[in-house]
Amino acid sequence: MALGHSAVKNMIFSKSEHKEIRRNFPITKKYIYFDNAGVAPISLPAMKIVNTIAKDICDVGYLKLECWYLETEKARKDAAALINSSPDEIAFVKNTSHGLSLVAGGINWRSDDEIIIADQEFPANVYPWQNLKRQGVKVITVSSRKGRLLVDYFAKAVTSKTKLISISSVEYATGFRNDIAAIGRICQKKGILFCVDAIQSLGAIPIDVKKNKIDFLAADGHKWLVAPEGIGIFFCRRSLIKKLNPVLIGWKTVKNASNYHKINFQLKQDASRFEEGSQNLIGVHALRASIRLLRSIGIERIEQWNLHLTDLLLKGLKGQGGRILNSTMPQDRSSIISFTTGNKAKDRALVNHLIKNKIIVSLRADGIRLSPHLYNTPDEIAKFFRVF
Repeated sequence: MALGHSAVKNMIFSKSEHKEIRRNFPITKKYIYFDNAGVAPISLPAMKIVNTIAKDICDVGYLKLECWYLETEKARKDAAALINSSPDEIAFVKNTSHGLSLVAGGINWRSDDEIIIADQEFPANVYPWQNLKRQGVKVITVSSRKGRLLVDYFAKAVTSKTKLISISSVEYATGFRNDIAAIGRICQKKGILFCVDAIQSLGAIPIDVKKNKIDFLAADGHKWLVAPEGIGIFFCRRSLIKKLNPVLIGWKTVKNASNYHKINFQLKQDASRFEEGSQNLIGVHALRASIRLLRSIGIERIEQWNLHLTDLLLKGLKGQGGRILNSTMPQDRSSIISFTTGNKAKDRALVNHLIKNKIIVSLRADGIRLSPHLYNTPDEIAKFFRVF
């Protein structure tokens, strides 16, 4: 729930601390960046590790490979800590679609199984399930009402044939925050698998896979985790690892993978079995650097700061006559605000006008999406409305 403005100012970040946070995001010197729900700027620590490893590869090739592998396992621990899982439940994937496709392709489906999704989902959390229709699997879409997806809507959609529910923790266009804890409890009670697309929350909102009864989770690094594109995390609950068939098989899928000359097809027993081949080591290490930065600041504190910023945006938009498209109820709120001028042409013109003034926002669905993050400030929001 969002705190009052004065309370946030007094307990979240001091001026000196927030100044230090902003130093980790050089983009703040040139732009007011409100498009973190699209592609966020990478953090300075992430950039530095990318440059360091790239220079090492340039200078000495892969002589430091063993050291990098050791750092990868540390990255796995950091990713696990971010969602309260165990390292053996974490695999590094290319992106959210990759992780969700591992679930869609790895489950032994029956022709009468049903999957429940929501009508607000980004295509990454739609197409992998629709692809299963050729196996006779039915995809049930829960309809939102006035931008909201209440738990009761999902509960009523459950039947004896429901095999899995897959939802976003936060919906990409409206910023609606699903009650994943309540949906997780329904899934556990009914014996239904629970899959979460966490790309619009991980790094900005705390997620606990144990508390929320999540079976699978996927999230790319290039949004709220302020890491590069092309690297993400996939969580598979330990009890399900051996039941989820690897969709992709490669040299790293098996035990003793480095023994290239002895073929012995025995799958690894942990989630690393879903990492089929050579990894994006630079991406993994950059992701780790950003995760460590965010965790050192505190995800709960980041969440409250972002809610404070969106409070200011909501207040200002109402004063400007903007029509808010997302729910403003506290329990529904995230770091995303969507609004419209009431005219699509005017929306496009306003976005172009803002970008020309170095304020970066985006068009999504029926309006303009604003998504500030930890490095943004109330002063930037004030400037946004002066330019508006």
